Amino acid sequence: MEIIGSHKVNASQLQVFQALLDPATLKECVPGCNEAEYTEVGWATGRHIRLGISLNIPGLSGTYNIFIKPEDVIEPSHLVLVSTPSSAVGSINARCVVDLVDEGAQTAVNYATEAMLEGKVAALPEFVVKPAVKGELDRFFKNLEKHFK
Repeated sequence: MEIIGSHKVNASQLQVFQALLDPATLKECVPGCNEAEYTEVGWATGRHIRLGISLNIPGLSGTYNIFIKPEDVIEPSHLVLVSTPSSAVGSINARCVVDLVDEGAQTAVNYATEAMLEGKVAALPEFVVKPAVKGELDRFFKNLEKHFK
């Protein structure tokens, strides 16, 4: 499954970059997030961000610990976020390439995500999962905009 998008945020490139790696900001902006912290414990070696998220997406509803590992970090313009959340219904191996483009008072956030679903969750039709995930991404960016006001 591939999801590509772009959003404009009324903040500097550096502010947006830092927000995408800040657990407190992620807790505030990620829909359903009730916990966020840096940790060394999880599926990947090295420092990553753990998010405790409660989802209400058909077929994916439940509480999840999602570990996000930043890779290929080039401050303040580029980063790759890799995640492998799993539960009893399966796993979603995701890689999201994020490019931040300075546009003066705004920053364009361009992202391209590839996700591979495994287990029971893979049986869900893409036409159900993709719009639900895209909707949550749109909510995240609206919350990020509010964060900078």
